[in-house]
Formats: sequence, structure tokens, C-alpha cells
Amino acid sequence: SGYLKKTVLFPLLKTLLLLFKKLEGRYKPICQTLNDTRTFVTLYDTTNKIPVFSAYKYRGNQKRKRPANIWKIEPQRRYNHQAGNTDYKNQGFDRGHLLPSSYGFSENDKESTFTLTNVVPQEGTFNKGSWNYMEQCVRCVLDKYCINNNDITEGFVVIGAKPSDNDILNNRINIPSMLWSAFCCYSREKGWLASAHWGENIPDINKHLDCGQAFNNIPNNISPHCYTNPLC
Repeated sequence: SGYLKKTVLFPLLKTLLLLFKKLEGRYKPICQTLNDTRTFVTLYDTTNKIPVFSAYKYRGNQKRKRPANIWKIEPQRRYNHQAGNTDYKNQGFDRGHLLPSSYGFSENDKESTFTLTNVVPQEGTFNKGSWNYMEQCVRCVLDKYCINNNDITEGFVVIGAKPSDNDILNNRINIPSMLWSAFCCYSREKGWLASAHWGENIPDINKHLDCGQAFNNIPNNISPHCYTNPLC
């Protein structure tokens, strides 16, 4: 809804962008675009060569298949300011999406997430384990509850990474110490919903991530155990 954009999403993104404006030479906002269509926004750290966060308006899921892993680079950024595909080869880390392709509404939205400015070096079992489980559960909540008064599925997601102090991939790319994910929406059934999750970028030892909730309307059998017993 317009109210949600004005009161939650836009102030949050404006604050984040203003925060990084002081280091404008280092942090670059990217309007991720594919086939002349803007799909989501990323704030990119050209020093660590990883995204700070990616943000997207969730509009539902057409349940299309995951696109082929054809990785793209940002044409507006020089190679020495961004990660390259070869940086990840035989290094023992996944190309871990911040905004997952599974959140994309259209095929174009899904394909647009396969850019190296939207990924970080992510430990493989973490990426395929608890982090993937969280993504599925959040998508479930968005699909089931984030339907506004106009009968439209609408939610806002922001996913980011915390850089490590000195872990470097291929002598170029920062390996983040932690990943985080947050969403909010207005539900005609439950009112305001919001939740956040985070996890250390280490081999998986637990199926469920740490979480926090900004509002108390997350359904009881999904919360407070961070979606250990999801409805979907």
C-alpha cells in the first residue's frame, strides 16, 4: 500500500542510503535492471566487493522454475570494483544470493537476481540448509498473509550481509561473517507483520536461524520459534 511505502519502506531505504552517502565513492546504489525492466535495488560496497543489501517489493510467486545459473556482472562497475565469476571458482564457497530468485514475481525478476552484485561468498551448508529453509518459510508467510485490503499480495524484503574483519576470498572478495533478512507487510487478516532473521556464515549446525519480531501478529504456530512449524 501507499501508506506502507511512505511510513516504512521509503524512510528505511532513505536512511540507509544517506548513511552511506558520506562514503559515496565506496558505496554504490544499483538499480538492478534486466531487459530494460528495473527489478530491485542493491547497495554495493566496491571496497569489499560484496553487496551491503538488496531490497525488493514482493508481489507473489508464479512458481516458475529456477533459472539457469548464468551469472552477470554490473556493466557500470569496473572489474577491480566488483567480484568476477572466476573469483568463486574452486574456492569452496557458494555464490549466495541476497535477494533469492525464488522471491521473483516474473521470470525476468528471477533471472535478474543472477548478478554477482547480488551475491556474497556463502558457506555451502549454510546456504543450502538453514538459510534456504528460512527463505522458503518467509515466502510462505508472504504468500499466505501479506495480502492487502485491495486483495493484492504485497510485501517488502531487505536482505544484507555483514562484512568480516579479514576473511578474504581469492585475495579480493570479503567473506561476510553474517547474513540477515527482514520483511514487512500489511495483512488484511493480521494487520502489520514484520520479522527479521540472521545467521553466521559458518557450516550449518542448526536448521533454524535466530530471529526477532517487530510486531506481534505473526501467527502463533509459526512464531515464536522462527518458523519451526510453518503452516505452508
